[in-house]
Amino acid sequence: MGNTITQYRSAIGNFYFVGRHISRTSTFVCQFNITFKTLFRALAKYTSITFHTLASFALELNFFIQFYCFILLLSGDVEVNPGPTFENALDIIHLNIRSIRNKLDYLNTFIHDFDIACFTETHLDSSILDDDLTLDGFTSIQRKDRNSFGGGVIIYLSSAVSAFRRKDLEPSSIECIWLEIDNPTCKYFLYCLYRPPHTNSTFWNNLSWSSDRVSEKSDKTIIVGDLNVDFLNIQNTHVIRDILSNNALVNLISEPTRITNTTRTLIDPILASHSVDFIEAYTLNIDAYISDHRATCISISQKHNSNRS
Repeated sequence: MGNTITQYRSAIGNFYFVGRHISRTSTFVCQFNITFKTLFRALAKYTSITFHTLASFALELNFFIQFYCFILLLSGDVEVNPGPTFENALDIIHLNIRSIRNKLDYLNTFIHDFDIACFTETHLDSSILDDDLTLDGFTSIQRKDRNSFGGGVIIYLSSAVSAFRRKDLEPSSIECIWLEIDNPTCKYFLYCLYRPPHTNSTFWNNLSWSSDRVSEKSDKTIIVGDLNVDFLNIQNTHVIRDILSNNALVNLISEPTRITNTTRTLIDPILASHSVDFIEAYTLNIDAYISDHRATCISISQKHNSNRS
């Protein structure tokens, strides 16, 4: 299951540590009395502290630990790695936002935990200036608009990200943005795109063309966006399978990203090259009045060196 925004925020910190060890809690509690009983007998034998005093302390400490673990279990959906808390990581989020203009305040409640924020279906046109779309902590905006009634993509970059746009890789008929991201350890190509439902084969031909060109330049590609193809149920003959195979791409998201009363579909994948050293990929629940999609997120390690093209 994905995290809600509230759970995501509360999970950062204390829950992150305990979540990793929650599977060991029951064993630890069961062995607690035995372990400390042996220790306290030895202390009582060689010190002036009575065993009764030590045993009473052990019971109080045992109760505290069990109570603490019980509270954690009551909290519900505690993830082992709830969010981008990793050192030396590049954190990316994508969300189909369904018109971004009136949702900036909501995004500002959590978006600063990411280095790159990608949004599709922005519903923008040239009358909306970048200055009207600012998000806290982000210093650069790249966008490709359709009109104020639908479509469009936008990418926000924090000051920690060194990147430039590769318009030479962007087919004019696709709502997409290609970025070349550079840092001291490696180079990535990031592709954010939106595919409207019932798009013809031209979209897939253009996606294949641009992906092939990027593969010639780098072995580290990440594709995010709304493709309107259910990756939980892809037909064997679908052209996307050939694109993934030809470019050594794999989908890192395994749960639905759009849930309705009648459907559960994964239409917002994160596609990454096999050589991308990622720490985790996950979904994040978003309030329904903001979007009917879950956000998809990836944390990428920046510790390892790689060959540059």
